[in-house]
Amino acid sequence: MKNVNQINLRESFPKRGKRFKTMLLALSLCLAVPGAQASSFNVSSDNHVQDLTVSGTVTDNTGAPLPGATVLEAGTMNGTQTDFDGNFTLTVSDANAVLQVSYIGFSTKEISVNGSTQLTISLEEDAAELDEVVLVGYGGQKKKEITSAVVSVKSEDFNRGNVSDPVQLLQGKVAGLQVGRPGGNPNQPFVVRLRGINSLSGDSAPLVVIDGVLGGSLEALDPNDIESIEVLKDASAAAIYGTRASAGVLIVTTKSGKGAVAKPRLSITSQLSFENIANTPEIASAEQYLDLGGQDLGSKTDWLERVSRTGVSKIYNIAYGGSSESGLSYQASLNYRDNEGVIENSAEFEQLIGRVNISQKLLDDKLTLKTILSTTSRKENQGFQQSLTQALFYNPTAPVFNDDGSFFETQDQDRYNPVAINDQNVLDRKLNQHVVTFGADYRVMENLVLSGIYTQQRTSELIGEYSTRDAFFGGGLVNGWARRATVDNTYNQFDWTLTYNDELGDLDYRVTLGQSFNNENIQSAVVSNTDFITDEFSYNNIAAGQGINRNGVVPAEGNVAQPQNFVGSNQEESISDAYFARLNLNYDDAFFLSGTYRREGSSRFGANNRWGNFWAISGGSDLANVFKIPMDQLKLRIGYGVTGTLPNVFTGYLGTLRLTSGGFANGEFISAVTPATGANPDLKWEEKAELNIGLDFALFDRRLSGSIDFFQRNTTDLLNVVNVPSPPNAVPTQLRNVGELETSGAELQMSYRAVSNENFNWTIDANVSTSKTKLIEFNPESEQTIIRSRGLEGAVAIGPIQPVWTTEGEEIGQIYAQPFVRYAENGDPIVLLKDGTEAVFDPAVFLDEARNVGDALPDLFVGLTNTITYKNFDFNVFIRGVFGHSMINETRAAYENVSGVAIRNLVVTEGEFNESITVPHYSTRFVEDASFVRIDNMTLGYTLPNFQNSPFSKFRIFVNGQNLATFTGYKGADPDVRYFDPVSNSEGRRGNSFGGNALFPGIDRYITFLPTSIFSLGINLEF
Repeated sequence: MKNVNQINLRESFPKRGKRFKTMLLALSLCLAVPGAQASSFNVSSDNHVQDLTVSGTVTDNTGAPLPGATVLEAGTMNGTQTDFDGNFTLTVSDANAVLQVSYIGFSTKEISVNGSTQLTISLEEDAAELDEVVLVGYGGQKKKEITSAVVSVKSEDFNRGNVSDPVQLLQGKVAGLQVGRPGGNPNQPFVVRLRGINSLSGDSAPLVVIDGVLGGSLEALDPNDIESIEVLKDASAAAIYGTRASAGVLIVTTKSGKGAVAKPRLSITSQLSFENIANTPEIASAEQYLDLGGQDLGSKTDWLERVSRTGVSKIYNIAYGGSSESGLSYQASLNYRDNEGVIENSAEFEQLIGRVNISQKLLDDKLTLKTILSTTSRKENQGFQQSLTQALFYNPTAPVFNDDGSFFETQDQDRYNPVAINDQNVLDRKLNQHVVTFGADYRVMENLVLSGIYTQQRTSELIGEYSTRDAFFGGGLVNGWARRATVDNTYNQFDWTLTYNDELGDLDYRVTLGQSFNNENIQSAVVSNTDFITDEFSYNNIAAGQGINRNGVVPAEGNVAQPQNFVGSNQEESISDAYFARLNLNYDDAFFLSGTYRREGSSRFGANNRWGNFWAISGGSDLANVFKIPMDQLKLRIGYGVTGTLPNVFTGYLGTLRLTSGGFANGEFISAVTPATGANPDLKWEEKAELNIGLDFALFDRRLSGSIDFFQRNTTDLLNVVNVPSPPNAVPTQLRNVGELETSGAELQMSYRAVSNENFNWTIDANVSTSKTKLIEFNPESEQTIIRSRGLEGAVAIGPIQPVWTTEGEEIGQIYAQPFVRYAENGDPIVLLKDGTEAVFDPAVFLDEARNVGDALPDLFVGLTNTITYKNFDFNVFIRGVFGHSMINETRAAYENVSGVAIRNLVVTEGEFNESITVPHYSTRFVEDASFVRIDNMTLGYTLPNFQNSPFSKFRIFVNGQNLATFTGYKGADPDVRYFDPVSNSEGRRGNSFGGNALFPGIDRYITFLPTSIFSLGINLEF
C-alpha cells in the first residue's frame, strides 16, 4: 500500500545533523516572530452615529507608555490600539460612552468619557497570573512561589480531537514528558515517560493523582471532565508523595462548579470521527507476488482491505454545573463514547462515564464539605491485531473461503487466514469502576485549616476469550478453547492535613502537616478449558469443555501457541502509611524556600526495611525583583530531593509456593507444590536522588515567558529479579536491591504572545527536551554486565539474534549489528567483521562480531503549538518532532527477501528490494534513522455570533485532524519511538503488544499495530 501521510525525506535530509539544524532553525524562527510592537487596527460599527472623537495615552503605573493596548467602546465592536508611544484616537458614539482599556499583563480598566476629548489612562499590573495557585500535592502554591520543576496545563491548552486516553491531552505540551503509542489501537494504553527511565522493574510511569486519590485510573476518566493537569517533574516537587513519586507525578483536577456565584450552565459536546490506516509497509501486489515466484492459489485477494475498515466513532458529553449564594457548587457530567478501530470485529470499545462533584460551604464559610461520585462502565472488543499482520503477508492469491463456505487455510507454519482470525476468535474485556470521595475543610481559626479526605475506589475487570473448534489460529489445535479471568480491586485511602499560614513582616510562611493511609486488596481468578462439544456457549460455559477432565491443568499460564487448560486464583493486599510535613517561605516576593519530609512504611518490603525517609529542599530568588532588572520575572530555582519506588508485586519479599504437576499415577493426575519465590527480608525501597536547577523568565509585559531546567538523577538500590545460587536459595531467582541508573538532561519551555488585540490573537508555545539514562551498575554480586533482548522474529533463518543490549556504563537501549556491505551474486548477505574482513552473515558469530550502531532512545524531543483566533474563528496546530533515535525494522529484515515466497507475501520497499535477495538476515541495512517531524493535531473552529433571543450562550463548530502527516526517512510504517519490547506474538501466540521490557527499546516488531489518521467533526453548545 502506498504511503498516505508519511513523507520520505531521506534524500532531502540524508544526515541527522542537518535534520537537527533544520528543526532548531524553524523553531527559532517561529519564536522570533515580531510582536513586541503591535500594529494598530480599527474596527468601527456602522450602526452608531460618530459624535465624539477621543484621543489619549495609555501608560503603566510608572508613566511608561503601553504600545499595542486595546481601547474598545463598551458594548460595541468599535475599537483601536495604541501606537508605539501609547497614543490612540477613537471616535465614539456619544459623549457618555465608556472605554474598556486592556493590555497583556495588566488589569482591564473602564473609563467614562463624560464629554472629554483628551484622556490619560493608567493601567495597574495584573498579578493574577503570578498569584494563580498551582497544585503541588496536599495543597497548592502561588505560581510565583514555586521553587521546583512544575508545569500546569489547563483544559484550554489540551490537545483536541478524538482523545480516548487522557494522557493524550499532554502529548508534546510539557518539556521532558513523553507520551507515545506505536500504531492506532484504541484499546492500547499510551506509554508515559517523564525524564527518561527511572527503574528496571518498578513502575516507570508517573504517579497519577486524581482529585487527591493516589494511583487513580486514567482509563476510567473521560478527557472532557478534566480541568487541569499539574506535572511535578523533579524530586523536590514530588517528594511529598514519597515512595511512588520517583517517575514524577501527574495531578489531575476534574471540573467542578464555580466557587463564586454563577448561574447554572448546561454544555453539550458532540463529535463524530473517522479513522483510517495512515501507512503500511510496501508489500507486493498479487501480480508482483506471482512474478517473484509465489504460489498461485487461484484467487486475487486484497487482504488488508478485507480485514480493515473506516472506524467511525461517536462521542457525546453533557455537563451541568453552577453555584449559588448559599455556598453550594455543583457539577454533573455524563460521557458516552463508541469508538471503532480500523480492524473489522476488533479494536473497539464502548464507554459510559457519569460524574458528580458537589461542595457546600457552612458555618459562615468556615466549613466546606465536598463529595465526588464517579462510575465507569467500559466494554472492549480487543480482538487480535495479528489479523493486520497476517493481512500484510498472507498469500495474496489465496481465497477467503473454501467452496463449502468454510475459511480457507494454507496450513503453512505461522500463516493464518486474516479474515478468520477475528471471525473465529473472541477477546472481550469489561471494566467497571466506582469511586466515592468525601472531603472536608474546616477553618479552625483565621490562619489554620484542617482538611480530610476519604476515598474508596472499586474496580472490577472481566475478560472472556474463546476460539472455535475449527479455528486454525488457536482453538482448532485443541477442539475449541475458552478462558475467563476476573480481577476485583478495592482501594481505600484516608488523608488529613493541617495547614497554618501567617506572616512576620515581609516574610510569609506556610506549614503543612499530614498523614496518608491507604490499603489495596486484589482478588483474581482465572480458568481455561479445551475440547468443547459445541461453539454455542462461547466463553460463557467453561465446564462444557472436556480438556481439564481428560488432560488435567498446567501449573501456570504461559505465552504459548497452543491453548492450555488452567485453573487459578489469588488474593493479595498492600498497606501503606505515611506522615509528612512541608514548610514554604516567601520573603518579600523575592526569596523563596521550600522543605519537605515524608516518612513512609509499606507492607511490600521486608521486615528489616519496611520504613523509608524521603525529603526535599528547594529555594529560589526572583533576580528581577532583587536587582531591579528590567524584566517581569527572572527567578532562579535550585532543588534537591529523594523519592522512592514501590515494587510492582505485593509479596516480593516473601517466600511463596506455586502449583506444579506431580505426574500421572494410578489413572489420575497428581498435583504438588513447589517454591515459587525466595524470601528476602532485606528488600527495601528503590531510591532516586535528583538535583534540578531551573530559571523562570518573563519579558515584554509577560508577552514572552518560559523556563529552563537542568537535572541529574541517580536511582540506587534498583528493584530487579536477578539470578541467585540454588541451593542455598529455594529458587534460582530473587527480587533484590541491586544496581544503579543515572539520568541527566535539559528542558526548555516557552510561550510567546505574538499578537494580541480585539480581533486577532496568536500564541506560540514551544518546548525542547533531551535526556539520557545510563546503567551505572547492574548487579555487584554477579559478573554479568550485559543484558540482551530476545531475538528477531518473522523468519527462522535470521537465527538467534539479540540486537538490543543494555551494558554497564552505557546508555540504555543500544542497538548492535554488523555493518552491511553488499549482497553477493548468489544473494548471500555480506557483512563486515571487526578485523575488517568481509564474510557471509552468520548468526552464530553475531555476539562476538556485532558493534554498537545506534541509540534506540531519542536525543531530542520538540513540541510546537500555534494557537490563532481571528474574530469568531479559532485555529490550533501542534507539530511534534523526535530526533536522534534509530529503529530496527524487523519487518524488512524478515520479509524483504524471496526466501519464503512460496508461503507468504513479501516487502518490496522502493529502492531497497531486489529479487536476487534470497536469504533473510540482520545487519545495519535494517537499522534505520527514525527521526521524524509530525503534524500531530490540527483544529479549526468557528463560534457563531450571539443572535437576539438565541437559546445558546455559545455555539461552536469545529473540524479536527490527528496524525495528518509525517516527515521522515524511516522506511517502516511508523517511526514513533518503541519504548519497550513486547512479548512474542509469533507462531499463533495470542498476546498483544500493550506492554513489555523497557530495557530493550527500539525494535519495530512486525506485529505492531499500523498507524492511523483521524478526522473529526463536532459541535460545542452552551446554554
